[in-house]
Amino acid sequence: HRDYTRDKSYYPKFDSIVAVSQDCKKMLIEKFNDVAQKVITLMNFYDVDDIRLKSLEPPDVNFNSEFVNIVTVARLTEEKGADIALAACKNLIDSGKKVRWYWIGEGNRSGNIEKEIAASHLQETFILMGNKANPYPYMGAADIYVQPSYYEAYSTTVFEAKALGKVIVATDVGGMRDQIETKKTGIIVPVNAVAISDAICMLLNDDKLYGQIRSAVQQTTFDSESNMEAYRRSVFE
Repeated sequence: HRDYTRDKSYYPKFDSIVAVSQDCKKMLIEKFNDVAQKVITLMNFYDVDDIRLKSLEPPDVNFNSEFVNIVTVARLTEEKGADIALAACKNLIDSGKKVRWYWIGEGNRSGNIEKEIAASHLQETFILMGNKANPYPYMGAADIYVQPSYYEAYSTTVFEAKALGKVIVATDVGGMRDQIETKKTGIIVPVNAVAISDAICMLLNDDKLYGQIRSAVQQTTFDSESNMEAYRRSVFE
């Protein structure tokens, strides 16, 4: 409440208020309707060439091609959904899928997730990699990238996975619909383990769909200069 009161006093003083996704814009307007005309949506900037260059560095773990290798890059905190990722992984194993799921990142849920992995006997399947200064080689080597978040404003890692041409499964939160067109450039699912594992199974069982999505993502163009021009027009003119 204190932060809301503070923000409500400051926001009218701004010339523009920039949201990083349509979902963020909608939430801002709901909370601060009196400044709705000042709220604009402009996506974050990323150096796609740098992401792709860094992905070429050798990883310290080579993925086994006999498995479907799934990667998630996120903090191990409650909002990032490691619990539903682990449950989805168990569903995949129970359905007979040969998968390995690599989670890159650390956080205050690390201990809890380690215990859950051990209790599910998934130590060789759901693999906690810890923090990596350069996560891109792992993302680049993934067969499927999964973002199982409970909350996102605009997912940086989903953008990075797209820049690396990955087939993505992401939960329907925050700005995901700004980033993914479901069954065309990825798959967006409800925030639960069954939906995630079902989407992964669908991709693994349908080579045509998987290939179409991968091809569409790989053909995506990223034009940072036009995005900067949108900033100039919206904010500085």
